[in-house]
This record gives sequence, C-alpha cells and structure tokens, in this order.
Amino acid sequence: MVIATRQAFLVPYSEALSDLSEQIRPAVVAVRNGRRGSGSGVVWAPNTVITNHHVVQSETAEIVFADGLKATGKVFARDPRNDIVALQVDGSPQPVAIGDSLELRAGQLVLAMGHPLGVENAVTAGIISALPTARDPRALIRSDLHLNPGNSGGPLFDANGEVIGINSMVAGPGTALSVPSHTVQALLANASGRTPHLGLVLTGVLLPSMMRARFGKDVATGLLVTDVEPGSRADAAGVFPGDIVIGVGDQDARYPLRLGEALARASERQNFNLRMIRGGELHEIDLAA
Repeated sequence: MVIATRQAFLVPYSEALSDLSEQIRPAVVAVRNGRRGSGSGVVWAPNTVITNHHVVQSETAEIVFADGLKATGKVFARDPRNDIVALQVDGSPQPVAIGDSLELRAGQLVLAMGHPLGVENAVTAGIISALPTARDPRALIRSDLHLNPGNSGGPLFDANGEVIGINSMVAGPGTALSVPSHTVQALLANASGRTPHLGLVLTGVLLPSMMRARFGKDVATGLLVTDVEPGSRADAAGVFPGDIVIGVGDQDARYPLRLGEALARASERQNFNLRMIRGGELHEIDLAA
C-alpha cells in the first residue's frame, strides 16, 4: 500500500518533469566561440539568444539550434558585471516563456538544461536555496543544481516552464549560481539606452541629501531624463530633459535597476503614472498610449 501510494505521487511528478524538459528543449541552443570554448544559451525573445558574457567575449558566436541548424549570433547588448550577453540570431525558433524572478521563493523546484561536457540537452533538477533581495537585487539565484562546464548560459526554469534565470557558475559542490530573469530583462530594455515605446533616454542618478530629506528616506536614487524623442508618448505627456523619475506606478526608486525594469514593463500598458522631480518639486504625469 505504501509503495503504491509513492508510485501514485512519483509517476506523475516524473512525467511532469519530462514534459517540462520537452517544452523548453527547442529553445535551448549550443553556443560555440571558436577555441575559446562553448556553452549553452536560450532563445529569450524573437531572434534573440541570451547566454553568459564569459561564454561569448567576442562580437560573434556560432549558435546551434536544437534541430542541428547553425547560425551566426551577433552581440547587441552586454553586461559583464552580471555575466550576460544578448545576441541577435536570425531565424530562431519560438522563444521561451519568461517568468518573474522577483516573485520566486526559497524552496521552489527549478530545473536547468544545457550542453555540459558535450552532452546535448542534459537536464538537472533541484530547489532554490537563496534569492536576490530588495537590498541587493543584482544578487544571483542560488540552488542545489548539479552543473558542469557547458551548462553556462543555459536556462534555469521553474515548475511552470518559465525561464527565471541564466545559469552562470558553480560556487561549490551542490551550489549553482544563476542570473535572475529580471536582470536579463533590464539589459534588453536598456540595450539601446532607450526605454521601449516611451521615447525616453535615461541614466541612473544619486539624489542629493537635501532631496532625500524632502521626498523621503527611500527616495535616494532616480532616473534622469537626458533626452525625449519628439512625438513619442513621453513627449506628448510633457516629460522634459532634466526631469528625474522617482516612481513608476506603485514602484519607487530605491534601486535604479528595479525602477528601470518597472518602467520597461509599464511601457507595454495603455496608461500608467510617472512620479518625477522637476525644479525641486514633485510632479505626477499620466502616460497614455
């Protein structure tokens, strides 16, 4: 009876893991960089492959899709600090679903797929042991996945089949480190220095102590508007160079990275509010599509 009960649980669980792996597999690629070695990557968006910076330190790399077809990937965004790079790869397969790494919890089941030690589409499973925090959103996801050389750049995905990180390195036996998906999204949103669909060019700034005292201790940073595209949504709403964005909807500006991500996500919506400092005064502007 006990054995039958265990089987009743384990068989569906095993099949679910296999189904998840098959779901992700078409979007997992091999990344070859000549004599520098190779790693893994994932089709993150149409014609866009994400992998590690340490896997691709040149401007191009050979991408091998799951069906064996090859293409040349050209780097269009790079973040060495967070060990990620984005490549344009024409003719890529369907991208994966992207999850929000800011919503993860310790103890969640995660899986990784890649090409370790020359083994194609190898899968490993584990649980999350530690996560980025509001104090340090750039921290890496820690899990007990068993990774090997060649896993670098491959996807970390959750039980929903959504990619929530890019596997980066091994910190020790049973400790894998992965770049959170929100960090990748921030790289893509800022790839051209311009926030999508809004027509804003932004740069992070530290606010003077006098402003912090006036607007609250949590308002220590903001995003300075350095340019506004004529005719854009931001231009129509009355945003000007010199404005400092300190909030997007209900997201404050405690961390420029989080604020930039919130702005990128909000840009897809029809309406949202920007809280800004202009001439030492607080202003709120509605942005409508």
